[in-house]
Amino acid sequence: MPRNCGSVLTGGVVTGMALDQTTREGVGDVQVQAQRMLDGTWSDIKKSVVSEEDGAYRLSGLAPGEYELSVPDAGDYAWMGAPFRIRVASEALVSGVDVLLDPGLELGGTVVDERNQPVSGARVLCMTESSFPSSRYARTVSDDAGRFKCRGFTRGQRILLRATTPDLESGYVGPFALLLPVGEGRRAVRVGAPEATVLSKDQLDSITIVAKSPADGILSGTVVDQTGKPLVAFINATSLVPGVGDGGARSDADGAFAITVATPGEYELTVAPRTDTIFPGVFWGLGQSAQTVKLRKGQSRTGLRLVYTDTSDDTGITIGGVVTDGRGAPIAGATVSASDELQAVGMIVQARSNPDGAFELKNLAQSSFEVSAAHRDYFVARIEGVRAGAQGIKLVLLAKPRVEGQVVNASSRQPITAFELAVQPVKPIPSYSPPDQSFQWIADPKGQFSSIIPEVPDPVLRVRAPGYETAEYDLSTVGAGQVVQGIVVALNPGALSVEGTVTDASGGPVAGASVYATDGLEGRAQTGGSPGAVSDQDGRFTLQALSESVREIVAIHSDYAPGSSPVELQPGQPAQVSIALAPGGVLEGTVREGGRPVSGATLSVFPRAGSRVETGDDGRYRISGLPAGEFTVMVRYPSDGLGERPPVGEGNVTIEPGRATELDFDM
Repeated sequence: MPRNCGSVLTGGVVTGMALDQTTREGVGDVQVQAQRMLDGTWSDIKKSVVSEEDGAYRLSGLAPGEYELSVPDAGDYAWMGAPFRIRVASEALVSGVDVLLDPGLELGGTVVDERNQPVSGARVLCMTESSFPSSRYARTVSDDAGRFKCRGFTRGQRILLRATTPDLESGYVGPFALLLPVGEGRRAVRVGAPEATVLSKDQLDSITIVAKSPADGILSGTVVDQTGKPLVAFINATSLVPGVGDGGARSDADGAFAITVATPGEYELTVAPRTDTIFPGVFWGLGQSAQTVKLRKGQSRTGLRLVYTDTSDDTGITIGGVVTDGRGAPIAGATVSASDELQAVGMIVQARSNPDGAFELKNLAQSSFEVSAAHRDYFVARIEGVRAGAQGIKLVLLAKPRVEGQVVNASSRQPITAFELAVQPVKPIPSYSPPDQSFQWIADPKGQFSSIIPEVPDPVLRVRAPGYETAEYDLSTVGAGQVVQGIVVALNPGALSVEGTVTDASGGPVAGASVYATDGLEGRAQTGGSPGAVSDQDGRFTLQALSESVREIVAIHSDYAPGSSPVELQPGQPAQVSIALAPGGVLEGTVREGGRPVSGATLSVFPRAGSRVETGDDGRYRISGLPAGEFTVMVRYPSDGLGERPPVGEGNVTIEPGRATELDFDM
């Protein structure tokens, strides 16, 4: 339980615990942050604290308003939750806002050079390949024996590692997929991704990273302003040698940057500072020239010091105006962008509107621009053909529809102060965020909420809380600009849940399977995105706070054909299911044109939604985890940047379980 915070409060106070989700013990040294929401968007007003040794934290002195609570730094743990939305009243206490942390897995290994000698002092970056099932970055330094350790990763993640020193670099090593039972490490393939090494528990500390003298060069150093203060900026390295590519990077809070470039070459380094949390978007060598550097083959330059002098107040051309709503009221915090329509200078400049709705886009080249304004609570507005230097531009944003109300216990009619809600299409669609991903956690002492209604077909409000059944509220009749107020969502005690296992055909556990709850409609589980659960090392999973409409549980794994099981939910008692996955079929082949391999061609399998891959440099492709049956395969040429191209090839194929089928195309 949270500690007693006393009776005298200065401003609003939020208290809670940082807890190990496995042991429920407190975790110290965890950074918890509250970020103020102003006019529906994130502000620069932040306050953070570090949890004490017993895991307790206390955020005090918060001005009344809405905040988003997050965990920027969980130390050796992984924070798996979504940000909390909290409404703080003047001199009020919001208690019991706990954050659950995953102790995760520890990766380790050795950094060696090309002679297999240990490399000490190497900076090792461990990172997830994508944001599924969650994103994680960990940095460490190798010891005198070249050993390193990174913690806080979880099962189901695909991990990339990289080691660098001033003279050596490894490139990215991996991906490594986590985790199979002990002794079952093997090779696995994910559709459309490089082959991954699946690590078992006894292999997690045996990764070897080989750091070599780079064939490419590295430009590294720091960026400062004219007073010597470190600067967060975009640094662009523009090649002055025809045929040699450019590079770019963003400096960190200490002004440090590192850019990998092809060598030999001569590069002009330019600096574009971040302004009001937005980069001005200066690309293709635009920005303030800071230094010119020449590199020989394989050479790197470290210790560069780039000094940026602020001249934005007296140079360049500007576009100015105001952002308002349909009634003429100013909109603060809108992101205003100017995009070069002529593509003559490849320029995008951004700014934020101030409390009066006014904006100024600075340092523009002489060209014609499309000016747009975006805000999370409004639809985007655009004006084309705006010449550099134009003033008095008025961008009018139409408000998105909104729903506001209260969540209560259906039996006692008392407010439920902690719950999750999402506005989703009544039936899933492939282009929309999957159900479990779009829920937001809200803590409010009166159970109140306010949410934008996104542009989706037949929107429905779904609300859930631990120990309660999920409730739905139809929003399909709400139009643009409307606000639905005063609705009361009553949750019935007695949550609906499912417990089960995923096995292979022989009964062995399948770890890392994505498990979805569906209403039994065809294709429901093939919409992609985050699952409701991922099976653990023993193949077990739990799905909680389910809707009454759930009729089927589906499990998907890249090495198997999808499997499912019908389910009948009973309030207060978890339903038990077992899903056996049959061996999946594999489709592979080569795409050629005139006998030559085609790189980057797209292949889609129908009616198997989500099976879409691109060919490699050798024209090869591979799609695994296909169920038995007949499919149609369509081929498209690589995109030309103007959208998806029409199919240029088509073939029919029959997939058999556990077997690979070859299908080649020659256009």
